[in-house]
Amino acid sequence: MLRIAGHVLNPRLIVLDKDGTLIAFEAMWHSWFERLMEALTSQIPLDAETQQGLAATLGYDPQSGKWDPLGPLTIAATGEVALLIASQLYRYQGKTWEEALAIVARAEEIARATLPVEELTEPIGDVRGALERLKAHGLLLALVTTDVRATTERTLAYLGLSPLFDVILCGDDGLPLKPAPDMALDVCRRLGVAPQEAIMIGDTSVDLIMARRAGYRCAIGVTSGALSREALAPYADLIIPDIHAIELLPDKEERASTPSGPSSTMPAVRSPMSHSRSGEPRYDGYIFDLDGTIYLGEHLIPGAKEVVAWLRGHGRRAVFLSNKPLEPGSSYAAKLTRLGIPATPDEVITSVQALIYYLREHHPRARLFVIGEKALLDELRREGFTLTEAVEEIDVVVAAFDRTLDYAKLNTAHQALVRGARFLATNADRTCPIEGGALPDCAGVIAFLEATSERKVELIAGKPSANMLEAAVARLGVPKERCLLVGDRLATDMVMGQQAGMDTALVLTGVTTREMLAQSDLKPTYVLESVADVP
Repeated sequence: MLRIAGHVLNPRLIVLDKDGTLIAFEAMWHSWFERLMEALTSQIPLDAETQQGLAATLGYDPQSGKWDPLGPLTIAATGEVALLIASQLYRYQGKTWEEALAIVARAEEIARATLPVEELTEPIGDVRGALERLKAHGLLLALVTTDVRATTERTLAYLGLSPLFDVILCGDDGLPLKPAPDMALDVCRRLGVAPQEAIMIGDTSVDLIMARRAGYRCAIGVTSGALSREALAPYADLIIPDIHAIELLPDKEERASTPSGPSSTMPAVRSPMSHSRSGEPRYDGYIFDLDGTIYLGEHLIPGAKEVVAWLRGHGRRAVFLSNKPLEPGSSYAAKLTRLGIPATPDEVITSVQALIYYLREHHPRARLFVIGEKALLDELRREGFTLTEAVEEIDVVVAAFDRTLDYAKLNTAHQALVRGARFLATNADRTCPIEGGALPDCAGVIAFLEATSERKVELIAGKPSANMLEAAVARLGVPKERCLLVGDRLATDMVMGQQAGMDTALVLTGVTTREMLAQSDLKPTYVLESVADVP
């Protein structure tokens, strides 16, 4: 067992990042950049201004020797950094793309071959001693880095760390890179460890996001690398100065011993492994958020399949919610089925279906103008609604996520609102999560139209609107007092449930961290490590 930031954990596996976690980040990359510039200028003339531009592209200030903690070199993989440099040579040096790639590849090869390993490798304290103690404590250790294998193995061999790791995964091993969960999940698969029995320790947001997406028990940030405590806070469950702050505990110490020290405000979380499935479910109906609660990307949250089967086996009903208006409910049902949770379209409620529920109740014959993508327009037409672009015919303007948005659409909506059309929206999300980042979502469309038309949106059909919850409860056929809402977002899932007077369960496998919860006034009925522990 371990005590980390005042909390007792009992993992089987510790997965570590390399740069900034085991070896000093800035010292290593400063030497690398200087040697890379030398290798580049040996092939192509680069004046001081061009070199300064390359440094800025990578998020590096040569004058101070500091890197942008959210810049490319801090977060991007080695191959992605090479592409950035090549793009600059292509754009400003008149090289073809093939020439630019070849120049950068040769420069990297020279830099790696000529840079002494002692310049490349400055351990953060007695790293070897720290890992040896963890290993002697019976823990499995793995290294996951976006650096290439040749450099990684050279570094580990120099420090004498290679034999201490049970698995080493590198950026050129062919798996999707951080923050995708694939590398974290592959480590678990190789070692026969469940993700909830693993913890991740890293110094950047992508390390911690990867761990959360993989369903790891804990994502731990260290301030020994690129990011400060404040920058790590939105992504980390716990934050420590470095790996030397991990305290080994004797096996006899209780796993659930009371936290002590500055992190003692962390809310109590029930372990997904502790809940017995021999009893009856506590509620008659269950409403589950999808992304971050049931699955992350193309991977089920560990235990999600078993929980849904347990509920259905006891005759309980469940529906699934998604605020995304990009796909019909049938697509989400097909995805759930493909991932191992059989589902029908009737068991999925999207913000579009919540909108349809509202329109049928209040504007069944309205003519609609929709800012949205083809899938949304097609679904509304299938449901019998009339769509029009003629301003004088528009009864209701609907705003939604739209990657085909243009000025003409905004102007049509604006003119219709000025003429008195009703103003609805599918959702109010500021961003739409995608692999490795986010896209602007419907909130921007709403803000534009509110500002230009001086009209306020009248209804948000999706979360946290009561309208969506009413649609879910109606679909379940169960009184809301006998339902539990399970989700990963405070501002939508928990707000929606609490405003309706429904019991709520916050899971920590998605957006919300323990620190975010501790700073919030919202108090969910349950705080769960994952969906695996729903009562």
